[in-house]
Amino acid sequence: MYQKGDEAKSLYIVTEGKVVLFMENYMGPHKPPMQVTVDMITKGEAMGWSAVMEPYIYTLGALCIDDSRLIVFDAALLRKIIDEDCAVGLKIMQATAKLIAQRLTHTRIILVGERGLSVLTEY
Repeated sequence: MYQKGDEAKSLYIVTEGKVVLFMENYMGPHKPPMQVTVDMITKGEAMGWSAVMEPYIYTLGALCIDDSRLIVFDAALLRKIIDEDCAVGLKIMQATAKLIAQRLTHTRIILVGERGLSVLTEY
């Protein structure tokens, strides 16, 4: 759907299927990057928060792994609504902050798991 570094043109809500959010993990100059799943987005969940947060660049990649249906919100229109209607803007930004916090928690869990595996395999 999109790669890390792409312009964030849309915010998405999954209505059917599964979407994996991933990042590339570089293990060294002579090794290929490893794709690390940060989160799996399923029915009722949102993704693409970068569409409403500067610099409006996706921070992860997204890949559909099942036949999926999504509600797609145009980022420019969404930002215009946020600017023009403070009450709606507040609700959108509260939901966005919650989404970012959840994603950060999942990323921390993955990081701790990888650190633990790397320590175990060093011996």
